[in-house]
Amino acid sequence: MKCLNGAPAVGPRGHWFFGNAREIASDPLRFYTYGAAEFGDLYPVRILNHRCVVASGPEPIEDVLVTNARNYQKHFVIRFLMPVFGNG
Repeated sequence: MKCLNGAPAVGPRGHWFFGNAREIASDPLRFYTYGAAEFGDLYPVRILNHRCVVASGPEPIEDVLVTNARNYQKHFVIRFLMPVFGNG
């Protein structure tokens, strides 16, 4: 993952196999608080072989949930369960 200026995006280092999964599972509030303080409103994490981006500030969250919501796709399990649980 790269920033808009072409530099690599920096986030918390994780285990070579588990990525950041163990840190998130053991104390999620501490992990996300540290990540926001150290890396800013947007930073990458890795959970096993999945790369994710954490949006922790009000502007990135609004961008994902409101402004550009059509550019982001929900997980297939959530899409599969929409007829049962609705579009919430």
